Amino acid sequence: HADLDVSVGILEMSEAVDDLRDASFAVRLRETSLDVFDLDAAFLGGRLSGALQLENNNGEVSASGTLELIDADVAAISWTDGQRPLVEGKFSLSGQYNGTGRSLDAIVSSLGGDGSLTLEHGRIRRVNPVAFGLVLDAADGEITLDAETLSPIVSGHLDAGSLTVDRAEAAFRLASGVIRVANVSFDTDSVDTSASATVDLTTMRLKGAMSLIVEAADIDDTPVSGSTPEIAIVFDGPFEEPTRTLDLQPLLGYLTVRRFEQEVRRVEILQADILEKQRLSRYARWISAQEARERRLKEQAERRRLEQIELNRLEADIESRNQTLEQKIQQIRDQNAQRASSSAQIEAERRAARIAADAARRQRQQGINLERELQRLEQEGITTGENLQLGPVLQTQ
Repeated sequence: HADLDVSVGILEMSEAVDDLRDASFAVRLRETSLDVFDLDAAFLGGRLSGALQLENNNGEVSASGTLELIDADVAAISWTDGQRPLVEGKFSLSGQYNGTGRSLDAIVSSLGGDGSLTLEHGRIRRVNPVAFGLVLDAADGEITLDAETLSPIVSGHLDAGSLTVDRAEAAFRLASGVIRVANVSFDTDSVDTSASATVDLTTMRLKGAMSLIVEAADIDDTPVSGSTPEIAIVFDGPFEEPTRTLDLQPLLGYLTVRRFEQEVRRVEILQADILEKQRLSRYARWISAQEARERRLKEQAERRRLEQIELNRLEADIESRNQTLEQKIQQIRDQNAQRASSSAQIEAERRAARIAADAARRQRQQGINLERELQRLEQEGITTGENLQLGPVLQTQ
């Protein structure tokens, strides 16, 4: 039996696990058990606390405990791309575990438990959130839409940037020595991100996938209805350096449907353009006819206006002529009246002259008749004295 309080500056761990620094813990040793508790140490840039209980039951060891790590540097356990870690930020985890076995490998392979983990202020390199828009631009070109052609394009655009993660959290389960993390939720401002992973503690092999999803309307001027652009990044291999591959089937399906719809829209636009040109042509002809009609109406109106002006002028001219004619007629009437008056006077004078002439003729005739009568009387023996009495009468006549 022994009870110990231990404080060490550096507690060396295995080659696969970083050393504990500034560690302190208590140890209780019994005949068939070993308890380590009140653990507090600096680990991976954060603080590690927890407890471990080991109990030997006829050669089979049962292990159980709790573990809590706060604000550790995830870059210390992340695989690298060259000289830089692919994941940066602060992560925390807490959980409990238990297992049994006759060896360390057996205990590890039987471990079970659960817990949670978080990542804050993180950055994941080679996950460019704007890759979707760049891939769409490339797909708008004359490229073949298949995985062989698309894979290097997508990979290149993904590698060109990093995904900023404000916070990511997930629960995990530990069973048969395998840690399973499902439905990791990421708090990002750019793309919807989800992830899942398994870590086999016996082989330290990682299998995982990260899905990047964006709303089509956010990156595409002609989004596909009922389909979402998605890129899946698959990791598989040793925990220190897994292999990354891309699952592009969802994205390829979106791009294929998008290109088909674009072609349909292009044909529809061409048809609409033809119909619009035909409509514009008909409209232009109608406008031309309307303009011609308006010109004819204007010309007719102008002719009527000019004709009215001419008619008014002619009417004015006729009126003026009528007035002139009336004046002339009046003058003629006046002249005729004067002439009529003169004619009447002349006629009167003529009648007076005729009367005077008639009177003179009658007097002459009477004189002739008297002379004849005188001659007759003389012939009949009338005296000369009577003839003398008639002489003054003849002279007077």
